[in-house]
Amino acid sequence: IQKAMKAGDDTILRLLVQIFENEGFKVIGCQEILPSLLPSLGVLTESHPSAQDNIDVVRARDILSKLGEVDVGQASVVSNGLCLGVETIQGTEKMLEFVKNYSDMNVQGSESKTGVFVKNIKRKQSRLIDFPVIGPDTIKQVSNANLNGIAIFHKNVFILDISETIALANKKGIFISVIAE
Repeated sequence: IQKAMKAGDDTILRLLVQIFENEGFKVIGCQEILPSLLPSLGVLTESHPSAQDNIDVVRARDILSKLGEVDVGQASVVSNGLCLGVETIQGTEKMLEFVKNYSDMNVQGSESKTGVFVKNIKRKQSRLIDFPVIGPDTIKQVSNANLNGIAIFHKNVFILDISETIALANKKGIFISVIAE
């Protein structure tokens, strides 16, 4: 276990699954129990991504692909082609707090939103545990960071309290887009 702790969270979690399975348990993923947490493809909100948002999503996807190869994080923020944040051990909330502080320092007095938050499962990540999630708290954090919206990957990210999450995104003028890989 000590060795696995140094290799990344996915390595630790795979080891835990193996320990349970060696004891005769069958470990199944939440998506098998609650497939309704996986939304369908498309824009789920009244707001839609702009052409620049779509370009930023592609850039964030490329960044996440590289991060996933080294078991680092599941999320990234890109604005006008510039990577403002990547999720590491600090988690999504701290990353978005950094993005907010960065924006506050560099766009003083501006009310315009720019940038996208993109979340995806890591390329080699086990789908049994530690599945990526967004929900109402994510919407609040993305809004506080003054971002345009959220893109998640189809069948790779759960949405908790989907009705509440979409309603809050609509209220805040944030898009939620479920995209294909």
